Amino acid sequence: MGIGILIKAFAAAVVGGFGNLPGAVLGGLLVGVVESLGAGYLAGSYKDIYAFILLIVVLMVRPRRHRQDQSIGIGGLGIG
Repeated sequence: MGIGILIKAFAAAVVGGFGNLPGAVLGGLLVGVVESLGAGYLAGSYKDIYAFILLIVVLMVRPRRHRQDQSIGIGGLGIG
């Protein structure tokens, strides 16, 4: 029962950003709004899937934002 909540919290953290608390809060709100609108306008029985669809869309649109390696590189040239 609790695993669904943990997975939705993980999706919210990924959408908002792991190191950014206000972003994670906004990500949680966005996940909740997407789930509610999806359940209201589409199928209500698939309510739990809408968070994962949002997660996949965010990772496809902005994959660089979620990379761990954000270093500038060697000498600021973007190498490495």
